[in-house]
Amino acid sequence: MRDGINYLLSILLLAGIGYETFLIYKRNRTIPMPGKDDFMTTMLVIWAIVFVITLNQMATEIEAIRNILTLLFVFSTFAIKRGVNEKGIVKVFFTIPWRHIRQIQVDQHQLNQAKITFRSDKFSVKLVFPMHTLSRTLGFISAHCPAVLVDASVQAKINSMPQS
Repeated sequence: MRDGINYLLSILLLAGIGYETFLIYKRNRTIPMPGKDDFMTTMLVIWAIVFVITLNQMATEIEAIRNILTLLFVFSTFAIKRGVNEKGIVKVFFTIPWRHIRQIQVDQHQLNQAKITFRSDKFSVKLVFPMHTLSRTLGFISAHCPAVLVDASVQAKINSMPQS
């Protein structure tokens, strides 16, 4: 019974890795303004996976394969681009259409990065963009959603950057 569940999970993980490969080759090309998830979100996902996977010396072959496939599945999600495109906000496995976005807030994240929070009626998602592409990214975003709130310190940095 236990081996059957591990075989089923391994098959599902292989299908998931195949879907990720499809996203890497097809969808990554459609994202003109790439961003990334913040460090905390990334670490929470990795931390959760470490607790789910049981690593022990007495694991059977199928358990070891399942664990390797799980790690491969999780780490290959880092190759999938996140960002904004004509359809909306693109996260790892889903896209939020522009019509659902009600407000966009831009804040300082780190010295050379800005965090953009996209809010709708039901949820909010965050993406981190490099500061040197922020002016172009905000122009792209404001064409789709007029409610863009930019923090004063971020606006000062955008104004002080040379225009290309």
